[in-house]
This record gives sequence, C-alpha cells and structure tokens, in this order.
Amino acid sequence: MVTKFWKRPKYYVDDPYAPYHTREEFFITRKKPRC
Repeated sequence: MVTKFWKRPKYYVDDPYAPYHTREEFFITRKKPRC
C-alpha cells in the first residue's frame, strides 16, 4: 500500500542498475510481447 509517488520510476545519471529496472520476466510488468 504505497502512493503514486513511490511507484513512479526514478531516473539517475549514470545509473549502473538501469538495465535491471525493466522486468520482462513477469507478465504484468512486461513491455515487449512474448514470442
């Protein structure tokens, strides 16, 4: 139970963890369609 403020993505300069923020393995958070 959190507000929209905490669900919003946060962007940082030179973030080493940026590739890990997309969660393609889960159905709900998937951006690309499954082949």
